[in-house]
Amino acid sequence: MSATAMETWSWTGSAAVAAGRAAVPVPGHGELLLHVRAVGICGTDLHIIDGAIETVAAPAPLGHELAGVVVAVGDGVALPVGTRCCVDPMVACGRCDPCRTGTPQHCAEGDELGVTTAGAWQEYLVVPERNCYPIADTVSFAEACQAEPLHVVLGALDRLMPRAGEPALVLGDGPTGLYFARLLRAAGCRPVTLAGATGERLAIARRWGIEEVVDVRAAPLDPERRWGLIVEAVGRGETIRQAIALSAPGARISLFGLPTEEVPLDLWRVVTTEVSLLGGSNAPHVWPRVVRLLSDGTAGVADVISERLPFAQLPAALDRARAGAVKVVVER
Repeated sequence: MSATAMETWSWTGSAAVAAGRAAVPVPGHGELLLHVRAVGICGTDLHIIDGAIETVAAPAPLGHELAGVVVAVGDGVALPVGTRCCVDPMVACGRCDPCRTGTPQHCAEGDELGVTTAGAWQEYLVVPERNCYPIADTVSFAEACQAEPLHVVLGALDRLMPRAGEPALVLGDGPTGLYFARLLRAAGCRPVTLAGATGERLAIARRWGIEEVVDVRAAPLDPERRWGLIVEAVGRGETIRQAIALSAPGARISLFGLPTEEVPLDLWRVVTTEVSLLGGSNAPHVWPRVVRLLSDGTAGVADVISERLPFAQLPAALDRARAGAVKVVVER
């Protein structure tokens, strides 16, 4: 590893990003230096840039969906240089009660790369070894950067506990909505219904064999139907309320979409029909399973990645994500 300076993109604090250069960081004890090879553009990135959520202080490189290759290691690191990795961006302290009891995602002292601290919009990034998961040579870096959204989907599914033969409804046809539909079907749910409003995304679901794909622009969901398992993957008040309205008695609802507004709910219905509202966020325990799903193609990430652009065109990648591209990835 001979480079001493690297290219970066930083969110400037307004709805813009700026190119720059920075010194290549040096890994410390238990850390490694990753050459970032692929970064997915996430809706959270756009929320941060637009000021809808307050996280890392600008200027800062964002980017929390990442994969790369180890190019240098600090003391005490077992992974060798040259290892291809996907990365858990949730960096916990390892000392607090949540960390010690197996829920480091709730660490009050923790950071999330690209969300609350500097992320992968830079050529090199120092990452704790414990956050890195080796990937097979058959998995591209672009596919591997989708491990992060896959891991939160899989964690939410663990909380939902889908049952074979159980009908399931997914509201939202973004990348995570698509992953939910595919993995619910893989878990044996029948039929799986995906409701969305983007033709290109709905077409992916149809190619996958999702039993019922509903374009809500043409045919809204029947308000009289009921489901016992529902995923809300949009994060808007109207779809969150719709999920509750469509729930059967005793239903489990994953509130996965991240709302940027206060959402009044029909809690009378929730209480009297014994509906369970389940939040879905980071889930460190699922990462080994995610790696296996990437390796065998079960998750279908290659179908979801719609555009791949070079790192130098990151502003264009953000524009394409805003325009509704299914999943945009920048690569080196």
